[in-house]
Amino acid sequence: MLDLPCVLLNYFILVWAQKMELLILTEHGLKDLWFLILAFQWIKLDSKWFVITTDGMENASREYTYERVRSMIERQEKKYGWEFLFLGANIDAAAEARRFGIDADHAVDYHCDPEGTALNYEVLSETVKTFRSTGKLSPKWKDRIDEDYKNRK
Repeated sequence: MLDLPCVLLNYFILVWAQKMELLILTEHGLKDLWFLILAFQWIKLDSKWFVITTDGMENASREYTYERVRSMIERQEKKYGWEFLFLGANIDAAAEARRFGIDADHAVDYHCDPEGTALNYEVLSETVKTFRSTGKLSPKWKDRIDEDYKNRK
């Protein structure tokens, strides 16, 4: 059923958007993950996180508009309590996230190289651990990625 590389990782549902059209991935990802959650409804998740990472390649989908994807994201947030994080390379991640209706505090720019990508996964792992112990997304969740991005510009 899933036509995307998706991984259910503890509290995070991670979708890798590398070199795919972001609008199509986000729309299909939301639909596919919704079906995944319905299929595994007996698994109780305390929270649902949708992490979008993109290298900033072609984001000009003709099939899905920003407004359509934004409405899907807003629905998942309001009705089902989903949280969205947006990690973007080669783009203004905060501005792009806002176009999708994702808060700028949930967005971060990163370097799309082995070091930057590895750091993303380290930070996401730490974020999961912090969330598990506090029940909240730390306001400092992206500090290490921000620091790396600024230091290696």
